[in-house]
Amino acid sequence: MAGKVTLRPENNPAEVVTADLVNISYGGICVYSGKALEAGMLVQFELTTEVLLAPLCGKGKISSVTEAKRYATTYFRMGIGFVEVNKSMVLAIMNSNVSRRPPPNPPGADTFDLPI
Repeated sequence: MAGKVTLRPENNPAEVVTADLVNISYGGICVYSGKALEAGMLVQFELTTEVLLAPLCGKGKISSVTEAKRYATTYFRMGIGFVEVNKSMVLAIMNSNVSRRPPPNPPGADTFDLPI
């Protein structure tokens, strides 16, 4: 699911870190960013996605930070656990993501024998 996330550390609200949404669950979000924040840090976040008319805002705690490289670019994958969030909005995002998945093939169906 595509989405943009803005993070503001509670100990420095003037700092703004932008990130791309990797995934969302009932307990938190995972993002990619060019800047790492410290594990354990509390952040205010704002998530925008095409699914919601208004951003999902809340408070989270950085639970993990992993450095990764792609070609010459270094980025950071961060897990953020929800501390304060509207859980019904989280469920709306999760349900819309599930409804966009194609239905599974029935057991025994061979996708190579589909008519053209």
